[in-house]
Amino acid sequence: MEYKYGKEIFFKRVCAFLIDALCIGLTFLLMVTIFDLTIMNSSSYKEAYQKQIEIGLQSHLFAQKEDGSIDFVSGSPENQDKAISDFYIWYEGNDSTYKEHKAEEIGVLFYLEDDEYKLINDYDIEKYKKFLVDELKSAYYDVLCNDPEYKKLRNETSAYINSSLTSSIVVPCILYLYFIPLILKKGQTIGKKIMRIEIINIATQENIKEGFFTLRTLVLFVEFLSVGILAMVSLVVCIFTKKGFTIHDFLVQSLVVSKSSGQIDESKKQQLIKGSKNDGTN
Repeated sequence: MEYKYGKEIFFKRVCAFLIDALCIGLTFLLMVTIFDLTIMNSSSYKEAYQKQIEIGLQSHLFAQKEDGSIDFVSGSPENQDKAISDFYIWYEGNDSTYKEHKAEEIGVLFYLEDDEYKLINDYDIEKYKKFLVDELKSAYYDVLCNDPEYKKLRNETSAYINSSLTSSIVVPCILYLYFIPLILKKGQTIGKKIMRIEIINIATQENIKEGFFTLRTLVLFVEFLSVGILAMVSLVVCIFTKKGFTIHDFLVQSLVVSKSSGQIDESKKQQLIKGSKNDGTN
């Protein structure tokens, strides 16, 4: 068989990647939906989440909207001011900490009456509004989130969500990038199968063996786990090397090719082998 590789099949590789990405994306959405219908609707998750909401509302920092969701108290500065003070009274029995912050930051010790807000100029009122927002978030993240009971509930609900998202990402990637190629042989993902490209070992000119393919896939996963940095480097290397090597190809001496009829001559075979050793950056 005669091989095409590198820039000759770059378009095919891009199409194969897009097909695989589509398959992974659709499977991800399916798994998220399944987790949403199962885990997120489990009694243990609902109980922890409901308790978290109840504490949030009791803390005075949150208010329930018309659609049923809850968010930080908004509206007039008076409402936010009272909400923060009520939170510290509810949580610590007094609001002296908050009043000290107000006195230090803006020189206001107690609640401002409606007519007193009118005496604050536009610059100071905007500064005061920002101060209130910061105090709301500080009361939540620095105080309430460190409360043992509330922290436990947040950790429980976060664990459900994180495990669902992690599984929804990892399982499709392993399925489509590792197990399906092992089943289809020739190192072919669904995208590569459709585009009729495969992976060979450069030295033997044969399809990549299972052990080398496993190592190649592990390196590929490491590239993606590097926040995409190594994956981008691998893409650049693939584009600018003559034979279209990626990092994972170069390390295991594999090559993505498209086979066509005709025998590959010995000189071209030797060129491939030699190129795999010294053409990694050409």
